[in-house]
Amino acid sequence: MKAMIFVLMLVILLACDSRSSRVAKQGSNPLVGQIVHVEGMAENARISGVINSNEFMVYCLNIPSWPARLHQKKVTVTGKLEYTEEFMATRNESGEHTAGTDSGVYVIRNCQIDTQ
Repeated sequence: MKAMIFVLMLVILLACDSRSSRVAKQGSNPLVGQIVHVEGMAENARISGVINSNEFMVYCLNIPSWPARLHQKKVTVTGKLEYTEEFMATRNESGEHTAGTDSGVYVIRNCQIDTQ
């Protein structure tokens, strides 16, 4: 009984975890299709440079990686927010998962870095 209560509490905690709201879900963000200003930490990912904000993570597809002067710094970018599943992992002919994201992601294909 104690183990079952612990598992139930763990499931509730994971469901309420703030990071779970950062997972991109198609149609869940009313800003998709709009020009947005995203402020957050400039980080690098395999796909491209990303902005890691409090609300969500956005891939800046025209920035392969952040220059040293901006990497790990707070930056603001502007561009049209999109949701895409084009970078999701798939299965190859052998049934193995390929490299890719776990879900769809938010992207800006042409991030304009706002100068501070």
